Amino acid sequence: TAHNLRAPVARILGLGYLLEMKEIAYDEKLDIAQKIAQNTQQLDDIIKDLNYIFEIKRKDQLPLSYLSLPSMIEKVKELLEKELQDADGELLVDFSKAQCVHAFSPYADSVFYNLINNAIKYRHPRRPLLIEISAEKIESYIRVTVQDNGTGIDLVLHRDKIFNLYKRFHPNVEGKGMGLFLVKTQIESLGGRIEVESTPQQGTAFHVYFKERAY
Repeated sequence: TAHNLRAPVARILGLGYLLEMKEIAYDEKLDIAQKIAQNTQQLDDIIKDLNYIFEIKRKDQLPLSYLSLPSMIEKVKELLEKELQDADGELLVDFSKAQCVHAFSPYADSVFYNLINNAIKYRHPRRPLLIEISAEKIESYIRVTVQDNGTGIDLVLHRDKIFNLYKRFHPNVEGKGMGLFLVKTQIESLGGRIEVESTPQQGTAFHVYFKERAY
């Protein structure tokens, strides 16, 4: 948290110091003032993000219900319809082994939205995008796998950082690197976990474990 806040604060302080220098021309001062405003907005965005994350972590009891996996994925598919079309992407599902999860609906929606959106963003430039989603019962969990054939991630280098806040591995892709952090935070708040398998230039599979209801 301190690291994420320190960078824009340091830039604002440095720009403020420049603004006080008498030899700075008026046009330069206008440019500096604009940069101060931009960094202040960035700082405000970070604070909003952190407040949202802390709100997730503070929730001790969430109203859980049984959620249909086909319905949730169809809803996300509709939300990302244009992005899938632009990517010439295909989304295949197999829920023959598990049809539902016990979860808090907004968090589950967010988990699948972020994972599918990630697959679209990090698609491979030289082959059509394919996203495969399946579910099965593993011990006391329902494991939902979201697998793509995209650019992949080098887990030897990045496994410990992949779910960090504001972490990005492909600088040419839009986004601020919050999606996977949110996915991990939300699934853990539901008593579950997330795992990743990936091979560079071949694709990535995220395994999301939703805890089954205890009777």
